[in-house]
Amino acid sequence: MYLTGNRKDIPKPQAIFIGGGLTTPNLGETFWRSLGPGDRRVANAATVDRQQMLFQHQGKQGGTLTRCTIHRAEAVCIFLGWKVIAAVTQWVGVKE
Repeated sequence: MYLTGNRKDIPKPQAIFIGGGLTTPNLGETFWRSLGPGDRRVANAATVDRQQMLFQHQGKQGGTLTRCTIHRAEAVCIFLGWKVIAAVTQWVGVKE
């Protein structure tokens, strides 16, 4: 792959989305280093420990943190209501 230097034919990314995989050591830092000025990285986290990683990235590299809640429609007696499933934190960082 481009990031490991094994494949030179893959173009340098201008945007990277991490929807999972923050458990991989140094993944976020590796992707951040691969970006050039004006390029962006977006990462989502649903667990508290991974959200803490996003807080740390935001503290070091700036960017914005957004949190949204995922709901599922479920029966409430004879009606339909929304049940909270999880909260997801998203960090968007643009490299200067």
